[in-house]
Amino acid sequence: MCSVHVILVCTVVYVLLSERIFLTVASGGRGVLQVMPLVVIVLAAALVLLSRQRSGTRFLDRTGWWLMWVPYHLIAILLPVLGFLFTGYPLRTVLSVVPGLLGVSFLIFGSWLAASGGAVRRVGPKYLFVAILAEFLFASIQFARTQGLVPADTFTFLYEWDLSTQLSYSERYLITGRSVGTFVNPNNLGFWAVIAFWGAAYGLRGTLRAVALLAAFGTLLLSQSRGSLLALIFAVAVWLVSLAFSRDPSRRPTLDLALASLLLLVIALTFVSAVWGTDYLPLRIGQRFARGMAVVTGGVAMDESAYGRVDAWRRAVDFYQQRPLGTLGEPQFLFGGFIDSDFVRILLQGGPLFLAAALVAIGTGVGLIGLGTLGRLIAVWSAAMAINAMTANPLSYGAAGLHWMAVGYYLAGKGSKRA
Repeated sequence: MCSVHVILVCTVVYVLLSERIFLTVASGGRGVLQVMPLVVIVLAAALVLLSRQRSGTRFLDRTGWWLMWVPYHLIAILLPVLGFLFTGYPLRTVLSVVPGLLGVSFLIFGSWLAASGGAVRRVGPKYLFVAILAEFLFASIQFARTQGLVPADTFTFLYEWDLSTQLSYSERYLITGRSVGTFVNPNNLGFWAVIAFWGAAYGLRGTLRAVALLAAFGTLLLSQSRGSLLALIFAVAVWLVSLAFSRDPSRRPTLDLALASLLLLVIALTFVSAVWGTDYLPLRIGQRFARGMAVVTGGVAMDESAYGRVDAWRRAVDFYQQRPLGTLGEPQFLFGGFIDSDFVRILLQGGPLFLAAALVAIGTGVGLIGLGTLGRLIAVWSAAMAINAMTANPLSYGAAGLHWMAVGYYLAGKGSKRA
């Protein structure tokens, strides 16, 4: 039981606070070394080395299944090392193996939790509920502070913490018009909200679920992340398909109908606000979503952010033609700019092989839509990740750890037949 709490505490702190807990180092690069990813990796290694029952590696027992997910992480670990050894990348870029190691670490976490019996099902929902409410509260305070809804001297220490954290990552990286939560990027907050929303839908019950769903969606609105909103909508579509074809006797038709009605109502209001440019939704987010809809009708020139992304993708395609097998090391180092798309980044780094491994991992997750409660949760998370990865980098966001942990739990043999 103690190990379950250690894993869950470590996971919550990593997902919500990894960007806030860091060391300043003179590496020649950004100069910021996040602490929690290293803690997660060390803890996962300890679980494997100290366990006498292989609890942490039980996900490897289902060979036909783990081959769908693990190769992506292994390639992500191997490429930066090859980049350092053979293409002249500086030693500090080897740290880009961390996302791959984190993926494997969370697979180990999930496998270990699956071996804990009912302990994780008793305490896990409590951790999730507290995390969702805490993030919503923090994002709400940020919005109220930056929009002048509270006196200027209220929550000053939190406001200064936000500024100092963002400035530590970059002198040019400062966002005050949108909530970032405990992260440094509003898109990261938005993706967390999507993951939290579906986690609450499948992991909580009764009043706790209702409160958590509202808090998670409120967090998404506060982030004003259009990509995350589209990810949620697409996940809803996948979920509705699962309702139509599922024959699971444990399903609750009344609850499903109520949740579906709520989701469709929220989505309808969102699009009304976006298309009409009026504030049917609270917190004056209508204008931002209206610009997003204008991109659909008038092209990327209608929105500066969308235009910048598309321009970067065009330059990335030209860059890829010069290196069709990939850069091996992190592509931003040679590309000279940030890549706002996981799929484009993956293609530039590892070519078609790496991209195929990522697509197989995500696609296999979506394919679990009819395999039990956990399978449906992994499916909607994977669907949301696929859409968000087109215009953001969710595979490197902290909330992605929850996805890989759920996969590890499923692979350990506990997910497809329970709950």
